[in-house]
Amino acid sequence: VCSRSSVRYSIYSGDPDGYFSIDPVTGTIRISSVVDHEAHQSILLNVQATSGDPPAYGHTQVNIGIEDVNDNAPEFDSSTVRISVPENVELGIPLYAAHARDRDSGRNGVVRYRLASAAGGSSSGGLFAVDSRLGHLTLARHLDYETAQRHSLVVIATDTGEPSLSANLTVLVEVQDVNDNRPVFERAEYTVDIIESLPVNSQSCPLTAVDLDTGNNARLTYRLLRNNNDTREGRKVSTTSSGDEEDGEIFGIFPNSGWIYLRQPLDRETRDSYVLTVAATDNGTPAGTATSRVSVTVLDANDNDPTFTRDIYEFNVEENLARGALVGRVSATDADLDVNSAVRYGLIPSNTSFQINPVTGEIVTREPLDRETKPVHEIMRRRETKACLREALEWLYG
Repeated sequence: VCSRSSVRYSIYSGDPDGYFSIDPVTGTIRISSVVDHEAHQSILLNVQATSGDPPAYGHTQVNIGIEDVNDNAPEFDSSTVRISVPENVELGIPLYAAHARDRDSGRNGVVRYRLASAAGGSSSGGLFAVDSRLGHLTLARHLDYETAQRHSLVVIATDTGEPSLSANLTVLVEVQDVNDNRPVFERAEYTVDIIESLPVNSQSCPLTAVDLDTGNNARLTYRLLRNNNDTREGRKVSTTSSGDEEDGEIFGIFPNSGWIYLRQPLDRETRDSYVLTVAATDNGTPAGTATSRVSVTVLDANDNDPTFTRDIYEFNVEENLARGALVGRVSATDADLDVNSAVRYGLIPSNTSFQINPVTGEIVTREPLDRETKPVHEIMRRRETKACLREALEWLYG
């Protein structure tokens, strides 16, 4: 009979990585190298006991379960991701699914998500939220490209082990502009004075509208509304006056700059004011449009000659009248305004027998008249009234 002390123990298979060792005398099994639950959840050792000479053998199996500890932090596929989001995306719609893996088991491998807090509140001012279980990133408040074009978020994945471990994912959010801003004119109504002698194609009034969007959404095209078929945002736009078609023939607008220019000459004596309606439309989809009124006042230019009320004046006077006796009065009118319409009179050529009041047009004698000497006096021979009056003005004013 063999004594207990003559029994020897050994592990002969089941542990190729050498995680365990056995005391050959006592049979105590110990860990000889670090074990990893994620590599092996359990190890089945084949143990042999040997005694006597010749030796006798005994065999048994030892099943060792390796329990998990929270030694692995969650892991994202990358540390940073970029996403692009239109500014009009609805609230609650998943923008991105953050996903982290944890190699641990049980509670140690359960991952929960949250957003890193920013100063004064949640990340990005409470614009975003993340589902704690699914990791879905959503909007808590609407985006506004005009306020901020990009946001940086940090999603934290934390396991539920003790102590918990975590990993961070930086999400860079690029906000895409949508055409959510209509153009706006600097003024609802413009007033401009244009002299009627302004040459054709001259620029007369700059109009400026702004659009807070970007790219094509902010690129504006200007046009004059000329008839009731023009529309704004799907609605008919009433024109400002019955003369809109004519206004469109007189005025034009450069579509890119918004400058109004003359297409035809102006004539204040025919029409002294215009009311134009200008539309600025962006190139987004759907397009936004703004309108503004332009009130044009045509200023007078001295482009009209005076005109006598009659082509020929004939006056009969008695002879031997005293000096300064009234012979008659001539009258001329001018279609211009103010100083341009002020008429002055003069005699052509100068005459020793008569003189004319330059303001009133009254003709008076400068000396007594003698019928026997000269029965008829021609003090102004009308070749052409306008030409004669022009000569008179030159004679008066040098």
